[in-house]
Amino acid sequence: MNTKPPETSDNTASGVETASEDRTRPGWYTLLFGPTFILIGFFYRAYNSNRERLASLVSRPRVSSLIRVVLVMTVFLWIAIWLFAPDESRNRLTEAARQQFRTLGSTFGN
Repeated sequence: MNTKPPETSDNTASGVETASEDRTRPGWYTLLFGPTFILIGFFYRAYNSNRERLASLVSRPRVSSLIRVVLVMTVFLWIAIWLFAPDESRNRLTEAARQQFRTLGSTFGN
């Protein structure tokens, strides 16, 4: 009785396929869409690693309070800019803010 497992190459046993072994897709498909999938994978890995880093930072109380203070200071800075701006610039700033809120509303279906 033969108890020896079927022979496989080192590349396919580890789940890694080379271009010469991959015969399921035509060459033009890999040529056209391969770089796109590689780029999407790169951004996905960067997004996940940054999300994990941000979660670990925000979980620390001092960092969380620092982020909150920076956001509140930014809001007050924009309010001060609006208060001390000339009327013409104030109207442009108000209209730009309204346009941003309209864009956000239409994006989220409101």
